[in-house]
Amino acid sequence: MTKAFFINLGFTLLEILLFVLLAGLLIVGYSAVFNVFGFAPPQGGPSNDPYWQLLIEYLPMNLAFLATYFFIRKYIFKRSFAELGFSRKGIANGLGQGFLESAIAITFGVTVLFGLQKLTYTGLQWNLLLLAGSFLLFLFQSLSEEILTRGFLLGTIAHRFGNLAGLISSAAIFSVLHFFNPDFNWLAGLSILLAGLALGLLYIKYENLWVCTGFHWGWNFMQSAFYDFNVSGFDVTSFVTFSSLPPAWLTGGSFGFEGSILSVVVLTAVCIYYARQINW
Repeated sequence: MTKAFFINLGFTLLEILLFVLLAGLLIVGYSAVFNVFGFAPPQGGPSNDPYWQLLIEYLPMNLAFLATYFFIRKYIFKRSFAELGFSRKGIANGLGQGFLESAIAITFGVTVLFGLQKLTYTGLQWNLLLLAGSFLLFLFQSLSEEILTRGFLLGTIAHRFGNLAGLISSAAIFSVLHFFNPDFNWLAGLSILLAGLALGLLYIKYENLWVCTGFHWGWNFMQSAFYDFNVSGFDVTSFVTFSSLPPAWLTGGSFGFEGSILSVVVLTAVCIYYARQINW
């Protein structure tokens, strides 16, 4: 049994290493071609333009992840591409369900903070072109992270060690990937770990990427581009603007809603709800 465990562990680590190397090479290659042809980001950097950021970062990242997954599964490990959960059925319904659930969760948190007089409404920013760009950007940003952490990592680990191992490992890695974000702290780390668990549970329950991608999409878009929170420590131009009062552990401070105790409570509730619906 010990020998089988280490064999499975070796193959799992090899698969992860190959994925990282090949996807990384594709992304670097795309960036090199972009620079060779003299394309340059707008003044102020790509972060100020969601359409540009989508073009130079998240579209190539999605394509690189998908191409790498296909190559590794078809030609090296001889398993089906369908394991990724990239099914053609139920795309709109899955994305819509996930987006709505996370939008309700974020709006609940905002309502609580307004009720506690920790947020003060200051106005609206009517830049609908920017809002639409952020809407698209967060869709592809969320999809890239779901392909990597749920579709690939959770699925690869679960294939050899079971869903529970895949769920916990992928959620832990998802949290670690945010360690170097601006203003990261232990509460933010706990919140992102719970987010990883919630997204993994959605992936396991529905056996596709769409609901978890929709939840991730709505979570990031609503807290940052719609409401006036930072997203994982990064500032984004928002539609609704407000000012916040201390304490940071309640409002999330400069890390955003994910740095608040309300985020921990909401995500814990989501985890409990979906964990009870899965036949382990």
